[in-house]
Amino acid sequence: MKASGSTVVTLGDVAVVRRSFEDPTGFARLDGEPAVALEVKKKRIGANIIETTNEIRNVLEGEQDRMPESVRVTYLQDQSQEVRSTLGDLQNNVVMAVLLVMMVTVVTLGWRNSLLVGLSIPGSFLAGIIVLSWLGYTLNIVVLFSLILVLGMLVDAAVVTTELADRRLAGGLFAPRGL
Repeated sequence: MKASGSTVVTLGDVAVVRRSFEDPTGFARLDGEPAVALEVKKKRIGANIIETTNEIRNVLEGEQDRMPESVRVTYLQDQSQEVRSTLGDLQNNVVMAVLLVMMVTVVTLGWRNSLLVGLSIPGSFLAGIIVLSWLGYTLNIVVLFSLILVLGMLVDAAVVTTELADRRLAGGLFAPRGL
């Protein structure tokens, strides 16, 4: 039973309760000791696995004082750690890509073009993430992979555009006209 304000949720509200006995079909053991396993298998579509895991940990930490001293809580198969690691790797790869692109464009096109190309990458990523958020989409592996693929097209388009603008400037196309 869980009470929150004037609302009470009982086990019968969320499950079918029958007074019976059933032979166990499996055993949970951790480090050779008997254990009780609670597996959170499926999250809601669009839910953030990192936030879900944090909420579960907060609930268990809040209930820790109500548990017997002999109960030890252990987290197994926590996928949020892998997601955090993947996001960190993506962030590092984007930073390295920006730096490498800027170095190559500085050598080939000069500082002004390099700065424009270098700023277009994080600006486009930010704009893409904002649009995804407005549309109600969440970041997942497919979206992140797509952003990395678009990075190549973005750099190519930025280099071609700045190179064309430089050629037009050098040819006097945008020179100020006399009165």
